[in-house]
Amino acid sequence: MNQRGLSLIELMITLAIVGILLNLAMPSFRGLLGHNRQQTMANDLLVAIRAARTEAVLRQQPVIIHPLEGSWSQGWRMIADVSGKGLHDPSNPVLVVRQKGGNVKVLGNSRLAEWVRFSPMGVPSYAGASPGNGSLYICDSVQGRLHARVVLAPSGRVRLDNSPGDTDLCASTNSLHT
Repeated sequence: MNQRGLSLIELMITLAIVGILLNLAMPSFRGLLGHNRQQTMANDLLVAIRAARTEAVLRQQPVIIHPLEGSWSQGWRMIADVSGKGLHDPSNPVLVVRQKGGNVKVLGNSRLAEWVRFSPMGVPSYAGASPGNGSLYICDSVQGRLHARVVLAPSGRVRLDNSPGDTDLCASTNSLHT
C-alpha cells in the first residue's frame, strides 16, 4: 500500500492560500456581524417598549422603561410605578432588566433620552418633554449612518422603521443623547 502525505512546501502553500482567502472574507464577515447586531438591538428595543406598554395596560398601573446607566446601548430596565414616584422610589418592583454590551450605538431623541412612562391606558409620557413621537436611532458606528429607528407614537403604537437614514444623524450626537 502506497501512502503519500503532504510535503512541507505543499502544506505551506495551502496555508498561505487559506490565509489570503480569510483575509479577503473578513471585512464582509465583520459587516454581516455588525448588521446582525444592529438588527437584533432594534428588534429587542421594539419588543421591550411594546412589552412595557402591554404591562401597563394589563396591570392597570403605570410602567416605566428607562436606559441603564443613561444609555440605551447598555440596556434597559422596566419597573411598575406603583407609588407614582417613578424612578426615585426604590420600592417600585422591577419587572425586567436587560443588559447589553454597548456594542451597538443607540441614540434617543429628547423624548426618549431618560425614560418613557406608559399610563394604564397605554399612552406614553416622557421626562420633561412634550407629547410627540419618541425615537431610538440604531446606528452603524463603523459607517456613521442610521441602520434602523424605533418610533413610539403619541398613541403608544411602536413601530420599526428600517428605511435608510441620514448619515449626519449618527455621525454627530449634538442633538441626541447616547
